[in-house]
Amino acid sequence: MNTRLTLACVLLGATICPGCGSTDDVSQQTDQEKQPQPQAAAAQPPVSIETRTDTIASIHQQVPEPETAPRLPALSTGLYRVQVGAFRKAANATTWENFSKKRLGQPAVSEYSERLGVYRVRVGAFETMREVLTFWRKIRKEYPKEYGDAWVIIPGRE
Repeated sequence: MNTRLTLACVLLGATICPGCGSTDDVSQQTDQEKQPQPQAAAAQPPVSIETRTDTIASIHQQVPEPETAPRLPALSTGLYRVQVGAFRKAANATTWENFSKKRLGQPAVSEYSERLGVYRVRVGAFETMREVLTFWRKIRKEYPKEYGDAWVIIPGRE
């Protein structure tokens, strides 16, 4: 059985292989090789590229600056926070920030993320993971509609 398979592969390879033609094919190939081949097109000079800084500057001037939320000092008393919302408009982020401060009794900040294009509202300043998880579970249980999709922010993993 193995011999038949080997023979079949050899025969199949011989019929498919482009270099395995008759001697007439070989003589035709050598005649074609003797004919002069068309030369490649002459090398073109490199295209000059001009950078227009005045055009680039005018484009940057036309792009509107994003709304900026009031800059608050970063919370320096804790490492862990809970993100309770993300908003495209600064006014909405500020409203949610103030609401969360009053309701939850924790410091809150609204920070703009240029990478995401949103204002992130974060609450709390917790020293340990245990503290932040306790707070996170509490707000999700007490206010599932408002804070049901809140999550813990671990520094350096944002």
